Amino acid sequence: MPTPQIRNIEGIVLRASKGGEGGRSLSLFTREMGLIHLTLPRAVMNRCGTGILLSFACVRLSAAIYPEYGVISQYEGRLLFDMMKLSYEDMTCWYYVIELVLALYPVGQKEDEAYDVLMAAARTAEERNPRVIAFIASIKLLAAAGYDPTEAIEDPTALSEGARDLLCRFRGYRWGSPFEGSISRALFTECARYLDHFLSTVCDTEMKTAGAFLGNAD
Repeated sequence: MPTPQIRNIEGIVLRASKGGEGGRSLSLFTREMGLIHLTLPRAVMNRCGTGILLSFACVRLSAAIYPEYGVISQYEGRLLFDMMKLSYEDMTCWYYVIELVLALYPVGQKEDEAYDVLMAAARTAEERNPRVIAFIASIKLLAAAGYDPTEAIEDPTALSEGARDLLCRFRGYRWGSPFEGSISRALFTECARYLDHFLSTVCDTEMKTAGAFLGNAD
């Protein structure tokens, strides 16, 4: 067996699922290593607790990193915001963000911009409309992955002028600043349909959470 590399890592929890022997499998997004998948043994989980094993918790951990996998030895952290307090509809929008990251970002690739987007969006969701913030995060994450939805509108008739303007304002939004202008439900819905179509056609990604931002529009 190869000798592991012991790493201290800070990352954002995207997903935690049941692992072998009562442990967990964690998907994290980190600045230094991008997307990584780690195993959390049951003994470590019992010692460190399960309170922060939720999506959008920021964790600091030590792990033994092998060529094909990693094993966590200790961790601590805090929630950036609590998705469980959201409505079902808003929560689904954040699962959309998670699915997008897992689909578009390769494992082990350094991603400074995407990490900053996830961190800023999660912090902002505590104070502003969580559905709109999740949508803005999705646009910025797509752009960071090389699929800018504001630059790849091949058919100008795919969006109305108002929806194109709103999409560009979302793309240019600066975290922590007031959002300039109003957001009409009709234009937001138009942008949401376009984003689903964009992911399917340009990114070749069929989202299980497609339609999350449409809410009760239909």
